[in-house]
Amino acid sequence: MKSKFISYKVIAAGIACILLILACNGGATPAPVSQPTVAAAPTEAQLEATSTPEPTATEVPATPTPAPVGVPVKSASYEVTVIGANKLERLYPGGTLLYTAKAGKIIVDVGVKVTNLTGSSASVKWGNVYVVENNGDAWYPSWGSYKESGKKIDPFSLGISDKTTNKDDLITFSGDIYLRLIFVVTDNAPTTFVFGFEDSPLIEVTVK
Repeated sequence: MKSKFISYKVIAAGIACILLILACNGGATPAPVSQPTVAAAPTEAQLEATSTPEPTATEVPATPTPAPVGVPVKSASYEVTVIGANKLERLYPGGTLLYTAKAGKIIVDVGVKVTNLTGSSASVKWGNVYVVENNGDAWYPSWGSYKESGKKIDPFSLGISDKTTNKDDLITFSGDIYLRLIFVVTDNAPTTFVFGFEDSPLIEVTVK
């Protein structure tokens, strides 16, 4: 009987110790560790079209009547054909950013083929791939991509990077290249401008 009584006293003392510890801690449980905050990826970018004066590396050729879309034009160095031009309501550069043009502007997606006639490797600055609007404003593409190919490809199938073009970066190629060019121009109905590739004759583009 004595041993049982001692056991009860030990149990009671243990319970009392537990209650005392809880009372001292206010019955609190450990706070959960807070998780680090991860910034959400950007979903919208309002990027301005980058303006540039008419190309200074070469003069804009004087062409009384620019060639229409689909008709090749030639300089001593290049044969250039504008394959088509489309108006875009919005653009997703790199598939991650959303771009919509500000009021009074539209996004124009232009597909171009250029054949190198020099017989050697050629390098053209992005700043010399341009459009000139009716008011005289000249722009190089806000975004652009190109691919050299000996076979016919659809330039509109080329992806667009989230990186905007730098007017001093070079397009280097030896044969035929296909370019996909994104310009942001004044919104008129219809919108008309001329396209030039370095020293090529101009090509008139109309986007309805």
